[in-house]
Amino acid sequence: MTHRALRIGSVLVAPALLLFAGCGEEEEYQVGEFGEERVEDTQADLYGREDVYEDVEVAEQPEAEPAELAQADTQVAPEQPEQPEQPVEREQVETQELAEVSMPGIAMQLEGPEQVRVGEQFPLELTIKNTSKHPIHDVKLIQRTDGPVVLQQQEGQQQQGMTQEPGMQRGDAGSVPAGAQREQQGQQPQGQQPQGQQPQGQQQEGQQQQQGFETQGAQRELATFDELKPGEEKKIQLLGYARSEGEIGACISVDYNPTVCATITAAKPELAVERLIVDADKNPIEQVYACDEFYVLYRVRNTGDVATRPVTITERLPQGLTAEGSQEINHEIAAIEPGETEEWMTRLETERSGRFVGYAVAKNEALQARTNESGVLIMRPALELDVRGPRQAYLGRPITYQVAVRNTSEFPARDVNVAFALPEGAERMQISDQELDYSDGRFEIGELGANEERTFQFAFDLEEPGQIQARVVAEAYCAEAAQREIQTEVRGISAVLIEMVDETDPVNVGDTTTYVISVKNQGNTEDLNIRLQGQLPSELEFIESTGETDVQVQGQQILFGQLPSLGAGETKTWEVTVRANQAGRVQTKLELTSDANPEPVREEEPTTIVGAPGQGEAFPEEGQ
Repeated sequence: MTHRALRIGSVLVAPALLLFAGCGEEEEYQVGEFGEERVEDTQADLYGREDVYEDVEVAEQPEAEPAELAQADTQVAPEQPEQPEQPVEREQVETQELAEVSMPGIAMQLEGPEQVRVGEQFPLELTIKNTSKHPIHDVKLIQRTDGPVVLQQQEGQQQQGMTQEPGMQRGDAGSVPAGAQREQQGQQPQGQQPQGQQPQGQQQEGQQQQQGFETQGAQRELATFDELKPGEEKKIQLLGYARSEGEIGACISVDYNPTVCATITAAKPELAVERLIVDADKNPIEQVYACDEFYVLYRVRNTGDVATRPVTITERLPQGLTAEGSQEINHEIAAIEPGETEEWMTRLETERSGRFVGYAVAKNEALQARTNESGVLIMRPALELDVRGPRQAYLGRPITYQVAVRNTSEFPARDVNVAFALPEGAERMQISDQELDYSDGRFEIGELGANEERTFQFAFDLEEPGQIQARVVAEAYCAEAAQREIQTEVRGISAVLIEMVDETDPVNVGDTTTYVISVKNQGNTEDLNIRLQGQLPSELEFIESTGETDVQVQGQQILFGQLPSLGAGETKTWEVTVRANQAGRVQTKLELTSDANPEPVREEEPTTIVGAPGQGEAFPEEGQ
């Protein structure tokens, strides 16, 4: 007799997976081993494969002779005394491979005993493996229940990912399948010949072996799996129960949902952004002078596996800090390839000092990254200048000034200097601090620390009197200049000397003598508006005068004309001739005033007047 096994639900169940004959549709097939010969009837499955029937030869058994059957019917078991029920121990059964099937996607193998007893349980092990490169889902192992063999899962054999049909649960006791009950009660299923009854002890044992094999419907699920991964293998421990004698078959089919898997590389871009304050050479800096060139540098890196879309860098700068005149920064960077870094920087400006802290955000419609807060100390020193000096000075004496410059900020002031342009004619510069160098009109101080002060004095001489109007300026790098105006009137010292000498002394009455008068400025500056006048004694009479100015006589007073100026070292002279009219010792006086000498400068010249020759007093007579 020939049989044909069917692949149900796109799973091939080979005849070798049938325990016994009588399972599946009866069709002729060619004898051969698994996978060698196939019938041409095919049916496409979900993968595009074709369902294939596999041909397996089942050996026919010789039919029993009528005499043997009759003899079996007439055998009667001897009566036995009632024995208490004992637990039935399962016999250790040697198993062997009963059936194997392999197909694209699924391979199954069933192992169990080659021969079993009617009415007794026997173990089976079913192995199912996913041989494809894709997972399969909703795997169901199904057995038809209307055959001569009933299968179920063994207790405690449920594995992860495997579920058991509710109808497969077993209790301590229960009814046996209806067909099995009829067999035990001597009621043979339709189409079978009557059999001899079993002894009572054997019937009890058979009843225990039948518990849990109840069936409802034409098929039952032995086990289900949510998923079988590629290459995954499951082993299911089964118990079988044979209802009748002979070569009987049990068909297990498998049903599953195939999975179409497409390998797609899913990549995700990732952003990492860095914010740095740098100099023009992109060197990171933590502090900077406000007037230096400094920049904010952004580095945006794609740490993901796929290019980003364009990225926008945004930052609102701290108050007082601007970039291109704005406090807002918005800059777009083109798409960044994986592992690549894009840089962009812009110059920052400020008029303030202090620490400025900020952060930036790099983002597009799908990604966003934020930098850590970073800051920079912006330094702007502040200078304070104080200058003290005379409002009035005199030629020939050093003109001295005292300077104090102080850094009033909390930042170091570098390249500090004090500028002062010497007036024309200044000479003999002197500096109190020998460490200071004066060149090109500047006193070079160097660096002043926070709140540090430096003081020094300088002095010089002038050749000419006049006004000193100068500006003293303190400067430092990146600091606003501090300045002071100085005004000093420089006066010369006029030292006017009056000299008056009489040429004849003593002088006889009636004779004349001449006074030579000279006015000399012995000072270092001219004197202005020189006024000179003289006073003759009554014994002398003015005769005439010569000299730098016209002379007028008013009685005994002599008025010399006013001199507009008398330069330093300059001398003016006059000669005045007088006649002696009366003997005696007399004093001729001069008095000089000028702008430099508002108080009169006086000079006197004594002269002795004697009697004329040949004249004298009469001597008295002797005895008088």
